[in-house]
Amino acid sequence: MEYFLPLIFGFFVGSVPTTYLLIKWRKKLDIRNEGTGNVGMMNVYEVTNSRALGFVVLGIDLLKAAAAVVLAGLIFGDEFWLMAVAGIGATLGHNYSPWIGFKGGRGLATTLGVSLVLGWVISAVWIIGFVVAYALRRNIHIGNIATSIAMPAILAAIPDDIMRALVSGVEPRDIVWLSIWMALLILFGHFKIISQFFSSSAEDR
Repeated sequence: MEYFLPLIFGFFVGSVPTTYLLIKWRKKLDIRNEGTGNVGMMNVYEVTNSRALGFVVLGIDLLKAAAAVVLAGLIFGDEFWLMAVAGIGATLGHNYSPWIGFKGGRGLATTLGVSLVLGWVISAVWIIGFVVAYALRRNIHIGNIATSIAMPAILAAIPDDIMRALVSGVEPRDIVWLSIWMALLILFGHFKIISQFFSSSAEDR
């Protein structure tokens, strides 16, 4: 019960369909029925051809998740996992919002918002890893997936003394476990893409 209320609170905050409402207002479009149907930055950019609108969506989603974590800390206490569970809930709410038919984004911006509040090094490792992965394959989705898989292992390899110096007041193991949860949420958000990748690979054999 201690973690249930922060989880539900985070889910409620994250489930507010900010991107859907913004695109409905600005472009008179139901983003769920356009492009990939994803309610996130990349689909917004591809559908509207507006880089500015895409970055606005990124910023709003990031701030929404960060706000859920900060508010949970004020309401339920600033213990790391009480806030982290609220962040996990916010990402789940964003990805599967009940207000728009349990559709949503893929969790990239929201996990970034969560980690910026609780452990910025997670975001730093993910961004650096994505830049490297994208440079090698020139595929955004492969970059997202590969980086999310590698991220916890990279963080676990950082010596505890260095990790404590980078993120004061947080145990290194908590950073690693949070990164595992973040990675799982991102991978679940890319489930259809991963399934398509394996299906096409099987057909090529």
